[in-house]
Amino acid sequence: MRVEDFVTFNVYIIQIYFPLNFIGTFWRFIRQSWTDVELVLEILKVNESIKDDPNAIEANINAGKIEFKNIRFTYDYKLASEDQRIILDDVSFTVPAGKSFALVGMTGSGKSTILRLLYRFYEIQQGQILIDGQDIKRMRVNDLRKSIAIVP
Repeated sequence: MRVEDFVTFNVYIIQIYFPLNFIGTFWRFIRQSWTDVELVLEILKVNESIKDDPNAIEANINAGKIEFKNIRFTYDYKLASEDQRIILDDVSFTVPAGKSFALVGMTGSGKSTILRLLYRFYEIQQGQILIDGQDIKRMRVNDLRKSIAIVP
């Protein structure tokens, strides 16, 4: 094969390869997008696990004093008690109104869990969380979430 023939052959191959590569990349993008849409649709089908009490009260948060009283929590509450991994066990503390508060600790010590419980993303198995003396279990979830904010 002469050099000119070799170069011509390579140019033809490259001209075929680049559009095919583009189509392959575009196809992967479409497939990933479709997978993402399916995941979002699955999430939308999930029922909320936290339901408002039929006698729920409106959140009346003014000062913002937060109290955690004897909190016990596990994500594995549906498992037998010997298989549960307790995340928080008999945790109690008070955050005075108008004061800054920091949660520090090692990874897995329950810092994020405490915030999730405050927002009622999960229900506690034991104890109480009070804001201005009101049990958050008795508040409407949307009212509670609109009334508080956390600055990371």
